[in-house]
Amino acid sequence: MRITTKSIRRGAIGIFLAASSLLVGSLLVPAFTVVFERYKMIEPTADLIVAAGKATLHLVTTPWFAWAAGSGMGLATGFVVGVWLDALMKRREDAQPPKSANAPENTEKDRQTLALEAHTAELQRANELRRQESDPLHVALMKHAEQQAEEILEKGKFGQKQFTNRTATELLDYYRNGLTPLQAGKLVQPHVGLWIRVEGAAMMILDGGMDVVVVIQNSGYTFECRFEKKWETSLMRFNKGDVMSVVGKVSPSQNGQQLYMSSCELES
Repeated sequence: MRITTKSIRRGAIGIFLAASSLLVGSLLVPAFTVVFERYKMIEPTADLIVAAGKATLHLVTTPWFAWAAGSGMGLATGFVVGVWLDALMKRREDAQPPKSANAPENTEKDRQTLALEAHTAELQRANELRRQESDPLHVALMKHAEQQAEEILEKGKFGQKQFTNRTATELLDYYRNGLTPLQAGKLVQPHVGLWIRVEGAAMMILDGGMDVVVVIQNSGYTFECRFEKKWETSLMRFNKGDVMSVVGKVSPSQNGQQLYMSSCELES
């Protein structure tokens, strides 16, 4: 037999009613006895009221009556608690969503369906990319965007400069180590357009028309740096022999006499 909250509740009610009946009956029997004697329903006895009182006092002071009263109170308390718990459990059961026995979770069929949908989506995305790659307008827009990105990087709008891994003296040494200008030029070519840093004494600062030319010397090496006109005011504060630090790009035309640099900027 399956024990449920409903069967427990019914049993508690039955026990409570039985205990209550026993308690009420034990109290009412002496009282009914007095009433029956008074109205001649049964044979009267002497000092009936006193006898009934004594009987009632004796009844309520007996151990079994105390046990019955305590049991009745315990049953009543248990009944109240049981009814409250039953109502609470019923509310929790009603709040839970019903589970369908005909809907198994994560079945093999569901996994295959999801995999097929993901595969179809990837195929559609790949077809869309191929279609865009074959569209002349899309290709032209992509090339334009790449050119714009290169121009932005070239102008240093994000502060990114690609520096060569050689020093200015190392590049000039290519021309001083027994190589012909043609051979040395081939070694310098990979560094053309990259940024390089030089430092030394300013030997000449002059107006080059479209730009400002600064000639720097350091330990027998000469560097010719060309600045844009916007640097003219800053360069006017330098006197001949003042030490300055400059960054610039390695120019494509080199002869080994001095290192030619363009797009130069002052560091100090």
